[in-house]
Amino acid sequence: MDIRHFKNLPLMGILRGIKEDVIEPLMEIVISSGLKTMEITMNTKNASKLIRKTSKVAGKHLIIGAGT
Repeated sequence: MDIRHFKNLPLMGILRGIKEDVIEPLMEIVISSGLKTMEITMNTKNASKLIRKTSKVAGKHLIIGAGT
């Protein structure tokens, strides 16, 4: 996936304070909604770990990033 997807739908989901146990069901909903980009804020506890897990769960369906 590349930046062209974001240009076609310039909307980004932002997750803050998310818990690890909700990532899988939440990503299913996000992906089925058609959203293409998602950010996890770095002030979320264990943000780096959550970003890695979210990226793994979302696969090629979402661009996952870190934010403030």
